[in-house]
Order: sequence, then C-alpha cells, then structure tokens
Amino acid sequence: NDNLSIGLRKYLHPKARFCWFDICHLAVHKLAEVFREYGTEWIFMAAAVPYVPDGFDNPLHTFDVTATGVLRVLEAARIANIRGTLVVSSAEIFGSSVSGAVSEKTEVFPHSTYAAAKQAADSLVQVRWHEAGVRSLAARQFNSYGPRCLHPLVLTTIIDQLSQGPQIKLGNNTTRDFQFCTDTVRIWVELLESERWGEVVNCGSESFIKIYDLARLVGSLMGYGEQIEI
Repeated sequence: NDNLSIGLRKYLHPKARFCWFDICHLAVHKLAEVFREYGTEWIFMAAAVPYVPDGFDNPLHTFDVTATGVLRVLEAARIANIRGTLVVSSAEIFGSSVSGAVSEKTEVFPHSTYAAAKQAADSLVQVRWHEAGVRSLAARQFNSYGPRCLHPLVLTTIIDQLSQGPQIKLGNNTTRDFQFCTDTVRIWVELLESERWGEVVNCGSESFIKIYDLARLVGSLMGYGEQIEI
C-alpha cells in the first residue's frame, strides 16, 4: 500500500498486490477492510515524510503522515486483528547532540518536526499496546543505504556532489551508523517474528564512521584517491 508520492511502482515485486491510498485521508475502518481483503498478517508501517527539511515549511503535513498516520494504521490493525505491526522509527530522535553508541535508554533530543513526529510514533506504539493490546513494535532505524534509494540522504548527497568533481560541501562531521538495505529488511522481519510488542528497538549496524571519512572513502572508490576537498 502506498500513494507513490516518493516510491516508484516499477520497484514493486511482480507478485506483489498493490493498493493506492493516502494514509492521511483513508478512513480507519476502510483501511481495516483493505487489510482483511488482502489477507494481511503482518504490517510494515514505513509511511513518513522522510526528508527532514520538508518539515521546516510544512510541519502539519509532516506530523500528520509520520505520527497520526501511525495511529491510523495501529487502529486499523486492531480492528482487523492483524498479527503484528512494525512501525519504522528513526535515529533522528536522538538529535545531533548525541554521538557514538546509543541504546534504547539514551535520552532523546528531537531537533525537527520529523524527529518529534517519530518520537510521538514510538510513544503510540507503547501506549496502544498497554491501552488496547495492539500488537506492534517500533524499530528506530539508523542510516539505511543501497539500491533504489530515492531520498536525498547523506550517502546519496555525497555521491551526487562527488560526481561533479573532487570538491564537496558537508554540514558537519558527525558520526553516523550505516546499514545495508537487505540487512535492514531482514532485521525488520526478525523483529516482527520476535513479537516484542510495545517495545522500541534501535536498529543499526553498531559500526560508526565520521561523515568526512565517509566522503573520503566514497571519493577514493570514485577514483579521486586522496584529492578530496571538504
């Protein structure tokens, strides 16, 4: 299910059934009917406005999709008696003031509407499990990368800039955790099957690299050697 505002239909598996709808406008009971019609057992709730700057100019839409959208799906999942739902959260909730390894107990400092919406989504997963037994968990995703990445994220931005020459402009030299997309999907499946309902789980590789070092690594792979100006 998608509204294709970001994704591309050509990337769907040929055997997948596709249903177009906008999570902000479809009634909860109608969404529950869709789940029943498709014989849905598990839900991966990844709908969001993922590009952080979008929230600067349109915070209401960002929050509606990223947080209220989660509540709509959780309620529809409850009505349809779905076996389990994984809500994709984000490491953005920790903010830029936290560096290095973090745990689920690390205090969060959301610095954007997107991050605040993800924090709200985490809370909704926990609260709806305790209030109504809605079987869901949240996976705080760190930087996932790989084929078919359609968003202007850190790695794609570095590649795009270096494709124009050996000069690159980056905002800061923070430490990031990166995870290949197939590993991300495998972990999501394993988390759902673990049935850790009501929990919020960090989802990363636990391998860290500074952004400037990453830029130099990408530059060397693109044939620039050490000739990278940052």
